[in-house]
Amino acid sequence: MLEPGVVRFGLGPLTEVVAQHHPFADLAPHLDATLAPVVAQERVLRGEDLRGDARAAGAPDDPPLVLQPFERGYVLPEYRADERLDGAVPLPADGPSVTAAAGTSGAGTSGVAPPPDVARLARALEDVVAPWAGQSDGQVDVRTSPGDVHTALTAVLADAGAAGPVPTSPVPTPTLLALLAHAGASGGVHGRRRGGAAGRAHAWWVARCATGLATVDAVDPDELEYRLEDLQPLVFRVPGAAAWRVELAMGVRAADGGEWAVAVAAFDRTEDPDGPGRPTGPGTGMGEEVWG
Repeated sequence: MLEPGVVRFGLGPLTEVVAQHHPFADLAPHLDATLAPVVAQERVLRGEDLRGDARAAGAPDDPPLVLQPFERGYVLPEYRADERLDGAVPLPADGPSVTAAAGTSGAGTSGVAPPPDVARLARALEDVVAPWAGQSDGQVDVRTSPGDVHTALTAVLADAGAAGPVPTSPVPTPTLLALLAHAGASGGVHGRRRGGAAGRAHAWWVARCATGLATVDAVDPDELEYRLEDLQPLVFRVPGAAAWRVELAMGVRAADGGEWAVAVAAFDRTEDPDGPGRPTGPGTGMGEEVWG
């Protein structure tokens, strides 16, 4: 039953469902070598330390088999008999506003191709929300620009049609990882949920790409935490409601020493009876409720 695709219309991946209430030691004897690391990662999200269990080991670049001190904000779904409650990641209060710069729509940047490591980060952010566009009706916009974080941010805002000031706020590392994991675990409104283990893996991969650790075989969690503290990402708010959303911008130092910015604005809206393309009320994901 745990094989991918067996329960096509279930509320979520059964690797996540069974991990909700059963410790890994009880589940491991019934899992093959492919599924065991996935279920183990789900149990790690629920507080188990599985570093000493060889059955839990997956790929060398998987996230650690124990939560790190800087992973304090993950929001996990609650499976019930006939529903799944996803919850929402509480984001920081609104801070200074940014306004889209005139003339930044369309190409939106200087046209300079990003260096390979910055392009890798952009692809990692796209992968976080890929099901929203590929399996549902979502929209994903990822921009890269030379310069500080506001350069890419203003381009994204122009593409999103933001006419006035947009609130932003610095986001601490635990919230950054929780936001990325929450989005990466989901399938959007109509796509298939990928599960918490997938979400955490996406969050760690984005973090590695953003901090220059993507090519390291074994990541030192302390080194990752140290570099994330210098990242200073921003969350921002494009007007309009969406059932699932993530708006994030960060400035990074490329391997060649250049300063670059990457921003993502991704939305998956529910159907609106008033017409296509109009935002609707909050859903079960990162909608209105995450901004209070």
